[in-house]
Amino acid sequence: MRFRALLALLLGSAALATGCTQRVTNDDVEAARKKADQERQEAITARGQSPDRQIAENSEARKAEDDLRETEAKAAATKARDGYVASVEARLTGADQRIDALETAAKSQTGATKDDTDKQIADIKAKRDRVKDGLSTLKSADLLQWDKQRENVDKLVMDLNAATG
Repeated sequence: MRFRALLALLLGSAALATGCTQRVTNDDVEAARKKADQERQEAITARGQSPDRQIAENSEARKAEDDLRETEAKAAATKARDGYVASVEARLTGADQRIDALETAAKSQTGATKDDTDKQIADIKAKRDRVKDGLSTLKSADLLQWDKQRENVDKLVMDLNAATG
């Protein structure tokens, strides 16, 4: 029980740092591995005890192994998601720089040229905001399901790339 409470605390504090709602680290995997090892050892120790005790300990050991596999999968998903989020955020920074450059250029423009630049700025901002919204949805998705949101964000990023040139 203490292990689950600690895991929940670790997940919650790490998620706040990245903006993602779920995060599993190598420390979490190591804790799950230690728990599985402990449960395996208790199952071995129970071999000389009553059948009910053996069944209970074997069940706990299997559950700890399942938890370990899930924690390892979530750690891998965390690494993949965080890398993807970082790459999209870098693209958003590039879009903001492009907007700044266009806004600077628009200050010295007049007439139709300024109107065209203002439209381009508005288009890039709208597409940038859609990417931000998609990224927010991706970050709040279940850790093992985040990649289902990736396709949508990829399309939005492609639209943003087309707008920024």
